Amino acid sequence: MTVLLIGGALFAGLCVVQVDALFTEYKLFRKDVRIEELEAQLALTRSMVETDKGE
Repeated sequence: MTVLLIGGALFAGLCVVQVDALFTEYKLFRKDVRIEELEAQLALTRSMVETDKGE
């Protein structure tokens, strides 16, 4: 019985570690996507400014 409790506790601990790792990876992925969106927005703004300077 004790072996089952210890095994269950270890399994639960591994599940928590896996979920935490996946969540961290998701947050990093979202940051990368947000950075790409901001870079695209900055490039668009720069091209608009260059167009205004040309007029």
